[in-house]
Amino acid sequence: MITIEKVPVGFPAKMANKLMVRTMPINTSATTCGLYYELYEEVETILEDEEVTVVTNQLANGNLELDESEFEAWDETMTYIEDLALLKLGLTREI
Repeated sequence: MITIEKVPVGFPAKMANKLMVRTMPINTSATTCGLYYELYEEVETILEDEEVTVVTNQLANGNLELDESEFEAWDETMTYIEDLALLKLGLTREI
């Protein structure tokens, strides 16, 4: 999962801070590709005994499409796909 700068999602708004991206199945003669994404709110809680629990809630999901030029530029690494999804969704990777 990609850690992103927090962004409000839904109503009432919750703050998404994680993005998951997957490519949709493609065949060997494909010239385009679909992406599936999910936005999550991940919240850490420190309990009285100092144990940390992490709760992850899915806030949104959807599909994106790579056009022919984007598909052609894909070097088959997930970094390219992640960066493209971030750009298309208007999100920023947290550094």
